[in-house]
Amino acid sequence: QQHTTMRLISSSNEIVYQTLVKRFEIPKDSKYPTVSVLGNDFNASSFHIQSHAENKQILQIKNRVNRLNEFMGSLDEVFGEYMKKTFGDWYKGREVDDVNFEIDVSALTDEEKEKALKLFPQMQIHIILPIFKNAFDNARTKQKVQPFHLPYRDSGESIYLFEGDNALQVFFTMKFDTHVDRELGELFLQEMKDAKRVNTRELSHAPPVAYTSGSVPSDLAGTGLDIVEKSNEKNYSFVSLSLFDRHIAEDSVFSTVEKILFLRPYLEYHLKCSKAYMHIRFRDRVRTLLQNLEASKDTSGVEKVKRTASGKFLSSQIQSERSKA
Repeated sequence: QQHTTMRLISSSNEIVYQTLVKRFEIPKDSKYPTVSVLGNDFNASSFHIQSHAENKQILQIKNRVNRLNEFMGSLDEVFGEYMKKTFGDWYKGREVDDVNFEIDVSALTDEEKEKALKLFPQMQIHIILPIFKNAFDNARTKQKVQPFHLPYRDSGESIYLFEGDNALQVFFTMKFDTHVDRELGELFLQEMKDAKRVNTRELSHAPPVAYTSGSVPSDLAGTGLDIVEKSNEKNYSFVSLSLFDRHIAEDSVFSTVEKILFLRPYLEYHLKCSKAYMHIRFRDRVRTLLQNLEASKDTSGVEKVKRTASGKFLSSQIQSERSKA
């Protein structure tokens, strides 16, 4: 029996990584060229890496997270503390949806270069992480967890987190553009849901996954958060994860948040791959049919007797015989 394997996509941005690697390889006593790199990341975020206008040894990095200021709320202080603790002096503050960094490349040690190469390609995760970490810390210490709503896509898709009966609940609203995407998406989501039935050591610790389509689940509707309008909910699918103590432990926070943020891009990636594969199969099938049709053509030049299904001569053939006579 043949099993399909779903590929994992990396949460580390390769463009950011390669840009920093090339910059770090330049000898300190060499002339630093001007650099300006613009790029997009998952979940409608973007980044800009450029040389400082007055000192090209300094790299300025700006990461824009879609609607960051909207869901930051009262967590500015928590966010600032985490960023300073994680990025140190490289962190230069937040302006609305933009988070700013500066790196003096000429002053970096080898250990600092390794740290930068690990942190900056994943800066989108680190920017969102404090919001989840605050909720996880409160849950571990048995304090009240304030429900929050993370509108991470302009299409109306969001992530919701709130306290359930015996676990933290994470809900995703997902909107598929076409009925094909919707059907394929539900197939993948069913696979995720059924994966827990496989009795393996790795999956035994994975959070349970559930999904529904067309109507807001009652658990989510009772949170009082801003959810999809009733008239529009039929266009959405709702996916939930249940996070238990092992998922929100201090040493698991980054891994858990990484998987939460990349569930939707992961699903979208496989939707595109599936459609591309089907188109390849369609084209191959049409090519084969055309080849068979071409091979069936009579190229001998000899005129053959043609009859209908009842055995009669074709009218065009009768006329041809009469003209010859």
